[in-house]
Amino acid sequence: MGKSEEIITKLNEVKGHICKDISNNKNSQLHLFLETDLLNKLRKEAKEQGVSVSSLCRQKLRNSYNLENIKKSLDELNKKLDRLDSIN
Repeated sequence: MGKSEEIITKLNEVKGHICKDISNNKNSQLHLFLETDLLNKLRKEAKEQGVSVSSLCRQKLRNSYNLENIKKSLDELNKKLDRLDSIN
């Protein structure tokens, strides 16, 4: 396979990923500037998990978002329980 064929194959792969992402409502991009040490840690962790750095970052963002929602729900529940305690 020649260099131009390799480039075309890679472009088709990228095109496929873009189309797949758009069809899954993943059409937003986030660009980050990271410290080298942090990027190296992410690369190491991603390699250990057998995923890409991008996938690892998406996973961490999702988990962080879910934890934040759980924390908010617990805070609301505690407030309701405090109100009930004050009534009794």
